[in-house]
Amino acid sequence: MIASLKIKFEYNEDIKINNNLASAFHGILMENIDTNYAEYLHRSMVHPYSQFITGEDNCVVWNINTLDTDAAEKIIKKLENDSFDRADIKSKNVSLSVISKECDQISYDDLMREYYLDGKSSRYVSIRFITPTSFKSNGKYVIFPTSKLILNSLARRYDTFSGDTGITDVSLSEYIEEHTDIVEYNLKSVKYSLEGITIPAFIGTAKIKLAGNREFICLMNMLIKYGEYCGTGIKTSLGMGAYKIIYTGGAIE
Repeated sequence: MIASLKIKFEYNEDIKINNNLASAFHGILMENIDTNYAEYLHRSMVHPYSQFITGEDNCVVWNINTLDTDAAEKIIKKLENDSFDRADIKSKNVSLSVISKECDQISYDDLMREYYLDGKSSRYVSIRFITPTSFKSNGKYVIFPTSKLILNSLARRYDTFSGDTGITDVSLSEYIEEHTDIVEYNLKSVKYSLEGITIPAFIGTAKIKLAGNREFICLMNMLIKYGEYCGTGIKTSLGMGAYKIIYTGGAIE
């Protein structure tokens, strides 16, 4: 099961709404979940959740997504509870009161059915990176996206948390490289500050073209939708790599 929780906090003039707030909210998340589970998350290589900060009506909006049932139980349900009614930003000595909470969920079966089996898919998908995004390859940061980097990142997360519906193999990775491409983009480089470290990254829009057979195009559409929950690239649990689909078009035969 994939679950999402959107928490809106009251406006406070002492808080500047920006992406770097996600690091502080990650600390708040860890403080509000079970200690043993928090230790498990610290040890895990691929995290079963993503979280990031956006602004809405001058309010801080905390977006949390979990990628399996265990994480939904131990993270979403904890934060959805009425007992979580404020966020203490210790670095700013500010406490933000909760205004509202919205929760939603979708199963992996439903995601697969909607995009892969029922064919709700397009040859072109445009996405907007709403928080700084970066990849790492051969030990170096990659601050310009490729369709291969984006889609392989999503496929790895999908395989890790979807249970018995794994999709990744060597041939799929090769097929992604041969049959997908970024055909339009409007990107700019940015820096993401994290605990004294500056990570080179990018934000903006990219349009992905999907070629190949119908089965492959449907699979890629599903993965791109999945990415709205899991994010792509590095440090998605700390506020990076969040994006939204802004356009789909181009019928498939």
